[in-house]
Amino acid sequence: MMKRSHLMKSIFGLMPILAISYCSYNFATAEQRMRQTCDQIVPNMSIQALDDFAQTRGLTQPHTTSGVTFLAEQKTFGRSACQVVLHKGVVQSVQYHFAD
Repeated sequence: MMKRSHLMKSIFGLMPILAISYCSYNFATAEQRMRQTCDQIVPNMSIQALDDFAQTRGLTQPHTTSGVTFLAEQKTFGRSACQVVLHKGVVQSVQYHFAD
């Protein structure tokens, strides 16, 4: 009986450590990962292609067809994103954006 309770304490003790490690890793590598992702979005990409791109990479969907929209990474709770400038449903420019 003592062995089982010791095992349970060990498991519950490791869970917060693993969760913190996972989140820390995601935040530490976010800039490099998102800069690479933003580089894959090219000018003259259609809004449909951009929407498909965002969906396949786990980014938030574009919210407009003209103006500025952010394709944020969900792993970092939206803090790392690609800032995309659209005009009439076509990508004009893209840059990495970090929400402070």
